[in-house]
Amino acid sequence: MILKPCTALGLCKASFLRAMKILIAPDSYKGTMTAAQAAAAIADGFANSPNSECLLMPVADGGEGTVDAFVAAGAQRVFVDDVEDALGRKRRATYAISSNGTAVIESAEAVGLCHIEPKERNICLSDSRGLARLLRHAATNGCKHIVVGLGGSATNDGGCGMLKALGYTISEQGIDGSKCEACLDNVCIDVLCDVQAPFCGPQGATMVFARQKGADEETIAQLELKMQHLAELMKKSTGIDVATMPGAGAAGGLGGAFAACLGARLLPGISTILDVLDFDRALDGTNLVITGEGSIDSQSLMGKATVGVLERANKKNIPTIAIAGRVEDRAILLAAGFADVIQITPLTTSHTQNLTLTVKNMLLKKYNQYWR
Repeated sequence: MILKPCTALGLCKASFLRAMKILIAPDSYKGTMTAAQAAAAIADGFANSPNSECLLMPVADGGEGTVDAFVAAGAQRVFVDDVEDALGRKRRATYAISSNGTAVIESAEAVGLCHIEPKERNICLSDSRGLARLLRHAATNGCKHIVVGLGGSATNDGGCGMLKALGYTISEQGIDGSKCEACLDNVCIDVLCDVQAPFCGPQGATMVFARQKGADEETIAQLELKMQHLAELMKKSTGIDVATMPGAGAAGGLGGAFAACLGARLLPGISTILDVLDFDRALDGTNLVITGEGSIDSQSLMGKATVGVLERANKKNIPTIAIAGRVEDRAILLAAGFADVIQITPLTTSHTQNLTLTVKNMLLKKYNQYWR
């Protein structure tokens, strides 16, 4: 028998003579679908494909959906009232506590961009103090290990709001933590970074991400100078240089504040979460992986969930397709190893229906000879 390979997917027709196992592992489509909703919508696209067997595993990279990923792995959800968002407004937020007592917190739950309407966004007025409330709650709840997912923040304050709310004083003389609350004493903090951006510089928090948080060019220049100065204060006070540290620029510089002032380890978010979800085991026997998020471009290569999924699948020579609401730099993404990168077809339907119909009308039709 001559096997005809599908050059785009790297699969052969014989692979489809038995049930094809498809691992569906998207991140959230920010502002439109959670990762779980996106996974279900993609799976619905295969509903009439008898040779398809779908395994749903929504993921996160340290941003929105991180708590959900740990809850899916067995952690208990905890609710906290009176958490301040990036503009100081009170809201109810959530975090998780795993069976071993580890707390899992999302910075986006407290100070996420998703809680700020586009017309209300003001990066100069936004700060990270609300995150301190969740840290304090977890610590007083007896958690000696706290995992903080960074990503999706509305802030670019270098963590100053959080530090001040925890009792730090920040002045030209440096950053002083001598009067900090004792609740975080002897607490180990690990930080999950959704990007590897440094604290400042051309690839840093401000220059790369401030624009999407509402900053104009003049504001970006001013914020960058402040971040450079803050990095100098951190180095002067702690001996830790966050200026070029990978991940220090995550969540508007929160990564740097955690590393320099709270002694936290900066870890790759998606890699840590994939380990918790036992993703590698799920890949066993898988023929195709489908991932996705709201927007995919060259920045996704800096540590985003879709690329983390791709890298794990590539290690086992399993082709990976990405589906996104917006796709840019497609050639770069294909060169990085994606078998295909598909943009959701604009339709006058709901976002979940768009995603389902994209699978039906684009993915299945494009490779229809393998789903017969």
